[in-house]
Amino acid sequence: KKLDSYFKTAFDSYNQVGAAIGIIQDGKLAHTFNYGYASSTKKTAISSKTVFQVASVSKAFTAASVGILVDRGLLNWDDFVVDHFPAFRLYDSYVTDHFQVKDLLCHHNGYNTFDGDLLWYETNFSSTDILAHFAKLAPKHEFRDEYGYSNIMFLAAALLVEQVSGKTWEQFVEQEIFAKLKMSNSVVNYAAFKNIENTAVPHIEKKEDAHRNYLNAKGAVGVKTCVEDLSKWVAMWLNNGVSLSGDTLLKANTVAYITKAHTPQTASANDIKVGTYFKAAGLGWFVKDFAGQKVVSHSGGLPGLILNVEFIPSLNAGVIVLTNDETLYPFVVTNYVRDVLLGKDPQDYATLYKNYVDPNAKKKRIDLPKKVTSLLSNENVAGVYSDAYYGGATISIQDGKLHLKLDPTNTFVSVMEPYGALSYRIRFKDRFLPDGLVYLQLNAKGAVESFKIDLPNPDFHFMNLHFIKK
Repeated sequence: KKLDSYFKTAFDSYNQVGAAIGIIQDGKLAHTFNYGYASSTKKTAISSKTVFQVASVSKAFTAASVGILVDRGLLNWDDFVVDHFPAFRLYDSYVTDHFQVKDLLCHHNGYNTFDGDLLWYETNFSSTDILAHFAKLAPKHEFRDEYGYSNIMFLAAALLVEQVSGKTWEQFVEQEIFAKLKMSNSVVNYAAFKNIENTAVPHIEKKEDAHRNYLNAKGAVGVKTCVEDLSKWVAMWLNNGVSLSGDTLLKANTVAYITKAHTPQTASANDIKVGTYFKAAGLGWFVKDFAGQKVVSHSGGLPGLILNVEFIPSLNAGVIVLTNDETLYPFVVTNYVRDVLLGKDPQDYATLYKNYVDPNAKKKRIDLPKKVTSLLSNENVAGVYSDAYYGGATISIQDGKLHLKLDPTNTFVSVMEPYGALSYRIRFKDRFLPDGLVYLQLNAKGAVESFKIDLPNPDFHFMNLHFIKK
């Protein structure tokens, strides 16, 4: 009752759309709490069976898939990826040749967090296309030198699973994990997901957004599941790789290897404030300390969805929070439950996080100046452009106005409205993204040579793009 009261109060305080919560104790789903709507327009209630796209919570399923292949003797963690997946390539040939299987799963490949994500987000690139394009992007750090969260490497891990197993990643996860754990309400296939009636609709700025297909980023995202099924998944990890029905999915030493610290992270001031001093990336999971206990977790986020899964092995307990909104509510609940499980007087995380301001966040909308004098005619700007790693872009003239389209996608399309002498405001169709600016660059003769995009957001790195006019 105390938890329910706190969760409801926080839910209302955050003006949350919907949330499905599960607490696992002693291998069982001991408590569930469901608030709000799966669809705010249809007013359908969320339940523990409501299926969510769980975003990066999918990564642990990829790590487990690799672990299953290791347990079967088909792979070793220290094997070179190219020995099993000859088409694997990165920018640096030395790194390509020495990239080990475990390196795919622990975020230290030499790139910044989310580098390369523009290749899969809303594009028509296949998974193999994405890897080929990513190989043209230069790294930002030395290999294995710094932490940098990488969706692209989990995509590569999914393709590795396919090479070694002879199954698609989707088939492998559904047959080797979902079926064996009796996760009967879980799918990977997007068409199957669309046929499920009880799904959580994403909400951006409290408004419904359409379900999106992210399967070209398989391995990084792609799993669709619910609280009831995820409780079986968490129970398996708490039971050292053995399912509730007694079947071994992973060997105990493989569970230990996956959930140990592989790439150190820096504990932030906020981490320390709530009692965490050490953090690291495991393989598809993150590990940290809290009140002297090891905590294993992974969150997930996509437009209109934020989710979190966490478990504490020493307590044989865990918590699942799935939401179809974009607030910090999942972490309010997770941290509160963790305090309660550990017998601590729980902090008021709802208040603590309520006024959190992302230091990287900027104004979402850009106002146009009242008067703008452009240096160039539309005819001088229009043309075909190309970025070495992302691909093409087209600036055309339609009804007397410039229009930008990034060729691999139908989402990054916008009219270009004059903002400065050599700049234009753009407003892509995707409500998840803020406004941006296109900056033209001229050659010595004053002709347009290239353009760059300034579109500040933490997820997709437009600053990596430099489109050269053909």
